[in-house]
Amino acid sequence: MAGSISSAPADPLNCRLAVVLLHMVLRGVHLRPDAQSASGSRCVLYHRAAVAIQQRYRYIKLRGQKQNAIAPAMRIQRFWRGLRSALGIMRKDNAAWKILRNYKAWKWNLRAAHLLRCVLKIQRVWHSSVHRKWLKRCNHAAACIQRHVRGFSVRLMLDKTGRELTAQCQEQVEALVARRSQMPETRWWAMTANQGAKARVQMAMHRQRNLDRILMQGLGPRSNQARVMDKQRRLRLAGALQPARESIFEPFIFALARLDAQEPRYGAKRSPVMEQVIQARKELVRFLPEPPPPLPHVAARRGRNAVLIRRLAKKARYSKATVANFEDDLEDGDQLVVQQDGAELDDEEFQHWLKLTFAVADIRGHA
Repeated sequence: MAGSISSAPADPLNCRLAVVLLHMVLRGVHLRPDAQSASGSRCVLYHRAAVAIQQRYRYIKLRGQKQNAIAPAMRIQRFWRGLRSALGIMRKDNAAWKILRNYKAWKWNLRAAHLLRCVLKIQRVWHSSVHRKWLKRCNHAAACIQRHVRGFSVRLMLDKTGRELTAQCQEQVEALVARRSQMPETRWWAMTANQGAKARVQMAMHRQRNLDRILMQGLGPRSNQARVMDKQRRLRLAGALQPARESIFEPFIFALARLDAQEPRYGAKRSPVMEQVIQARKELVRFLPEPPPPLPHVAARRGRNAVLIRRLAKKARYSKATVANFEDDLEDGDQLVVQQDGAELDDEEFQHWLKLTFAVADIRGHA
């Protein structure tokens, strides 16, 4: 039996159970409430209690030290991550606003260019129509003038005396035609040309005499006052004073427009109707409520506030601060107040803000 036990391999589980059983027996012996081992048991209890208290104290102390060292860093990290996100959203918001402004400007310029092209095309079509109408009017006026001049010329020649002169010339031509068979061909052509020339000269002289008589009647004896009044009357007639035109085919409206002062071409020229519309709109806007401004993102607003504070801090850094003479002005127990650019920084309030912001909860009593 002994040989079989010694030859069997050792079981690790049995060894562990034996060690645990030995410890339990020893603890039971030390904790046995008899008179002989009372002092030893109390020493063991005190020792174990002291060890447990030390372990708990060291754990709480180490945890408090870690908490005091890590909590401000975690608070700073949390604030910095929030600030970084706010700055990122602020930049995106500003970029979106800039893109929107540029898009609106591009869209406005696109519509303005399209409107300008349409207006120029309408102007070209309208100017062409005005030119065609003016040329047609000039053509009708020229035809009317020619008709009246030709009729006047005919009436100058074919009055009563002119008709008698024409009848005489006609009788001479008829007599010449009656003698055609009695003269050679060359003499006939010469006599015909001579008779026609004489008739034309006589009719031209008669027309010139009638024209001179009419002109002399118009330029009869008149006083200077009558001439001045006649000139004023002619100047008052419509179209008496006309602008200088580049050619007779240029309409008067273009010549009149060229006389106007040329203003710089910045935008569209406001007409009287447009001025009235703008004035009415101003009067209406005065009584209408203003549209609410677009609400920015909360994080973007926080980022803008941070940028503003940084700008103010840089401005205060490079500005001239008021330096106090601590030996003369400050006494024991006085409060430190720094004045800079009209603002006061209270050291006590600043320390109070630091404590509230970076405070660490005391967890020793709750452990």
